Parts: sequence; C-alpha cells; structure tokens
Amino acid sequence: MDNGAEIFAKLPNPNAGPTGYVTASEAATHQLLRDVFNIPVPRVLAWSFDAANNPVEAEYIVTEKAPGSEAETHQTNCRHRG
Repeated sequence: MDNGAEIFAKLPNPNAGPTGYVTASEAATHQLLRDVFNIPVPRVLAWSFDAANNPVEAEYIVTEKAPGSEAETHQTNCRHRG
C-alpha cells in the first residue's frame, strides 16, 4: 500500500462450508472479537460473500496484517512419538 501498511486478501476454500456463510461468519467473528471482547485480531477492511456481484468475482476478506512473527519461526524440533 502507499503508506507501507500490509494487508491480507483471503479467499475461502470451497470445502470450508456453505457458500457465503463461511465468509460472512469469519468477518462477523473478527468484528465481535475486536469490538465486544477487545481481543486484538486484525481489522477487516473489506469483505464480500456475493461472488456474482463484486469485481473479484469470488468471496473474499481483506484484513490488516497482524503484528508479530510467523509461528513456524518459533517451532522447535518435535518428534512424533508412537
């Protein structure tokens, strides 16, 4: 972005659930966690569950990038114990 901010654009996996509901539910859950429970989750900047009537022609959610580092950078060597 022009100001150096980073964002994520997410498209749902078709196997995740009913069309429209998965995207709408995720957007609503983000807002609930931020606004009601004051949990610092990334802010939803834009979203649409109406693939037929948006420029992307797919369901999508655009969010802020969460601060911090990726979990894989903190993984230790774990062995499967059988």
